[in-house]
Amino acid sequence: MAMSQEQSKALDLVLEASGDLVDIAKLELGLASGAIVLYVHAMSEWKDNVALIVSLTIAAIFFGVSCLYCIRGLAKWTSIKTSIAKALIAEPTPSVKPGDQWLTANVSNLGGAKSEFDRMEAFFNLGVIASMAIFAIQIVRAIVLYCIHKATS
Repeated sequence: MAMSQEQSKALDLVLEASGDLVDIAKLELGLASGAIVLYVHAMSEWKDNVALIVSLTIAAIFFGVSCLYCIRGLAKWTSIKTSIAKALIAEPTPSVKPGDQWLTANVSNLGGAKSEFDRMEAFFNLGVIASMAIFAIQIVRAIVLYCIHKATS
């Protein structure tokens, strides 16, 4: 059974949206892993600043957990895409349409992938918030040190 033009367009939109979702997840994965590398480097440079090391560690942990959830979400999404392909090439039966068969088989995968990506997003946002707090604290610290220096000179 051939797809109608509307069905073909709908499938193209679904596949495009799926690609966009994966691209966004990969972007967040790259940003989070880059932040971890930067923070580990910064921690090795500022060994004497315990407060900064603790703050950077917390942010790095948030980004690391975000990376783990991202990888898990991408793995589940790959499984979903594979099952879509199987449903598209399966022989339709009169009582069950391929889309319905696929949806029944993948309800838990869809919920699982969404859950993983939601957690990824939450931990990524916590990492960003922790990073902003670190930089705000460093800016305030620099201003205070500058003012103290000006007052004593």
